[in-house]
Amino acid sequence: MRRVVPAVLVAALTGLLLAPPAVATAPAAAPTGAQTPDPSPEQAAAAADGRTTWTVQPSSGGAADGRVSLRQSLAPGASGQDEVLVTNFGPAAARFRVHVGDGVVGAGEAFDVAPAGSTPGGSGTWVSLGEVPGAADDGEGGVVVALEPEQQVAVPLTTTVPADAVPGDHPAGVVAEVLPEGDEPLEVAARVGVRLHLRVTGDVRAAVVAEDVRARWRPSWNPFSSGSVLVTYGVRNAGQVRVAATSDVRVSGPVDALGATASDSWRELLPGQVVPASTDLSVWGLLRSGGRVVVEGAPVGADVLDAEPVGDSVPLAVWTVPWPQLVLLLLAGLVLVLVVRRRRAAERRVQERIDAAVAAATASSDAAR
Repeated sequence: MRRVVPAVLVAALTGLLLAPPAVATAPAAAPTGAQTPDPSPEQAAAAADGRTTWTVQPSSGGAADGRVSLRQSLAPGASGQDEVLVTNFGPAAARFRVHVGDGVVGAGEAFDVAPAGSTPGGSGTWVSLGEVPGAADDGEGGVVVALEPEQQVAVPLTTTVPADAVPGDHPAGVVAEVLPEGDEPLEVAARVGVRLHLRVTGDVRAAVVAEDVRARWRPSWNPFSSGSVLVTYGVRNAGQVRVAATSDVRVSGPVDALGATASDSWRELLPGQVVPASTDLSVWGLLRSGGRVVVEGAPVGADVLDAEPVGDSVPLAVWTVPWPQLVLLLLAGLVLVLVVRRRRAAERRVQERIDAAVAAATASSDAAR
């Protein structure tokens, strides 16, 4: 039974930087008669340690063309062609499964695609792989290619956009995963890939919204220290194109007294994506505090959005009862009352002694007469 534990995230999928070749242990495989590349010294050194080293790159005419990602802009119902180049820089033959998956932005804001074996449900189903000499069908829409050391093969791609596709961004990715030899179980799934930026033309909206905004007061039990307001919220891409996003959260007392502000940012949000956010603001309790969560969108890198990004502003309010300070004030009041009462009692006793002395002196004087 094949067991897969994801260990190497998809590289070169961000569309901003082509990462170095991924490295993983790979079994030997039969040759395919593919082309022989000219590896760089760094790539040759990586292959010399006995590990399989490979890349997936955008290409044209069977040769890498320097692009870091695939970009297509197609109308609904239209088709487009492109290709990627899979290169084995390792010292031994290896087999690679090449497949297409839906694009997602995962943990750490890294772009990724659906794992091998999953069924694409979005734009991944719009991309089909063309005929590759010597390749085998994997039965799941991908192909298996076997490459001798320092050989490469071009894999053509055809994107067919449905006629009813919604205008906007529909990200996908092309991935090459190293396969084990024969029935040997695969303990580590290592894969690299290329991102496909697919824009369906038409009227689009670029917007981010703040949702499920909540605020919770957390007083400090040190009366000489401020408490904090924990603000949690979600930032959702409510548009049809990918955007970068920023947020500003402000909480303050009445008439904007003793306010605190915090900011956050996200490099990329795909259409429909929601990212959770939270911030802990140091605030003095002034019985009732209010504020806002403001989110704004912006283009990602050199993207052209074709629409002005629309932001959002959501108010918040929270009771910030200063319990420690109230307790301290109550104790101070009790101490003051006790001090005043003791002082008045002492004054009363002194006055009583004075009155007694005066009375005694008066009685003695009367007796003398």
